[in-house]
Amino acid sequence: MIGARWLREHLDVLVETLQRLRQDWLEQLLSVAVIGISLALPAAAYLAVENSRSVAESWDGSPRISLYLDAGLSVEKARALTGKIDEMERVDGARFISQSEGLASLEQRMQISDVIGFLEKNPLPHVIEVTPVKTGGDTLAEELLAELGQMAGVERARLDLAWVKRFFALLELAQRLVLVLAAALGVAVLLVVGNTVRLAISSRRTEIEVCKLVGASDAYVSRPLLYYGAMQGFLGAVLAWLLLLLTGGLLSARVERLAQLYESSFQLNGLGFQDGLVLLLGGTLLGLAGAALAVARELRAIQPA
Repeated sequence: MIGARWLREHLDVLVETLQRLRQDWLEQLLSVAVIGISLALPAAAYLAVENSRSVAESWDGSPRISLYLDAGLSVEKARALTGKIDEMERVDGARFISQSEGLASLEQRMQISDVIGFLEKNPLPHVIEVTPVKTGGDTLAEELLAELGQMAGVERARLDLAWVKRFFALLELAQRLVLVLAAALGVAVLLVVGNTVRLAISSRRTEIEVCKLVGASDAYVSRPLLYYGAMQGFLGAVLAWLLLLLTGGLLSARVERLAQLYESSFQLNGLGFQDGLVLLLGGTLLGLAGAALAVARELRAIQPA
């Protein structure tokens, strides 16, 4: 009996809250829009970081060393150097790419056959792609890079793993910035909801004084206000989710077209169901917290005459 009555009372308060939101729909729409944008911004930044991380993680993880050979080195000497490197103990494999092969690959990838036709000579050097053994990790690859760079016929050596390290470092920094942005905009949501609830308390001041005069407790008086704030936060989170879905739909085709130019099958990932539930729960809790702060401050100042 007690549980049924408690549930009925909360349902009645929820229905009353929805009716109040419908009556002042224009004012509520503006507040919900501000909350939705405040929640959508950090969520969009989070999605950007996660999509960037998925791009980096799609890389096979094997460090490769590119050796750019001297311009005057013949193909025979370059192939002999490739065989010598391939027999090294710390090398898992070495592949020779001639000038003509490199130029043909560039022409196929970039589709610039018209431009290449104007070249008097091939500007690309011979290249040897070296794959270190996987057991040594990054330290072995860096040591091997220094050794191969000193070999005769090698003009420049580059470790392709370096950009991945820098990219992941930037992702870590971006992840920290997303947390800071989420915290700042979370405070903004608290302030928006708190101010809205404070205005609601001011407009219902006489009603609250009468309720307290007849013996209503602060918990009873604050219940509809707490529902009011939680509902605003929930509706703001729903709006944020819709904004993210709309933005993802607008960008998805363009991102896929860009990925195809780089011969990648990457697809833009939107907010998943689990992350969407986290967004809804977070918005509701922020609305509830903002309402609770405003109620705790304002109700103390309202005492029946």
